[in-house]
Amino acid sequence: MVAQDISQFEDIYESYQGQVRNIIFRMNGEDEIDDLVQNTFIKIYQNLEGFKSESSLKTWIYRIAINTVKDHKKARSRKNWLNLFQPGHEIDVEVNDQFDQKISLKEASKLIREKLSIKHQEVIILYSFEDLDIAAISKVLKIPEGTVKSRLFKAHKVLKKFVELEDYDE
Repeated sequence: MVAQDISQFEDIYESYQGQVRNIIFRMNGEDEIDDLVQNTFIKIYQNLEGFKSESSLKTWIYRIAINTVKDHKKARSRKNWLNLFQPGHEIDVEVNDQFDQKISLKEASKLIREKLSIKHQEVIILYSFEDLDIAAISKVLKIPEGTVKSRLFKAHKVLKKFVELEDYDE
């Protein structure tokens, strides 16, 4: 890469490293976060010349971060196939306002990690914490907007069921 490209990459890193770290933390917890952030930015660096501006830079970077976590989880699950249901690391997630009074962030994190599939975790994180709208999530995940809406609906329904079942009180 030439000096201009390196400067562009440095600007991207400075602008997005916090957001990438947050997405990775919310999807994977603190486990290997530094390695996953580094791997994400290596992929960004290696593919920066191929970025086509068909989507926003932010959308493209989020997609790379999410795929990095997915790849990591797949590799880890293959290695630990006997322990598929071990508890995950906690993420500080606030699903929506209706859960605020009933459940702590720690309890919400546990529920999200244990009760939601990765595809449902993705939409909750992007919608609730990255403040992306349905259309932007659709672009990041490369799925139809209707699918985003149905995943959000199902995720909220599942979480609400478990919150009501456990009758959480702080």
